[in-house]
Amino acid sequence: MYYQSLANICHAGLQDMIVPFPLHSSSAAMWLLRQGLQADAAYIDGSHEEEDVIRDLIDYFEILKPGGVIFGDDCSWTGVRTAVRRFAEEAGRDISLVHDKWVITK
Repeated sequence: MYYQSLANICHAGLQDMIVPFPLHSSSAAMWLLRQGLQADAAYIDGSHEEEDVIRDLIDYFEILKPGGVIFGDDCSWTGVRTAVRRFAEEAGRDISLVHDKWVITK
């Protein structure tokens, strides 16, 4: 899947905008933070367990530029839905939901 994702990124001409990391999400977030990099958007597509999703949301929300968005799918999974709602409430942010997709703006 990783190589197919790389091919899709290149075919779409997005290699200057999308940075794939073949690392665990928390390690990649730590690296981005240490480099002082900020993102306009972060797509979360990982574990469906509530605590894992919360960890990703916390880690990647910190990397976002002001006005940036963090988003994902799989809201039909209880762990994802609960984590997204919990994070938004604790961060004082609104959630936009469209079908199985969610978006939170920083």
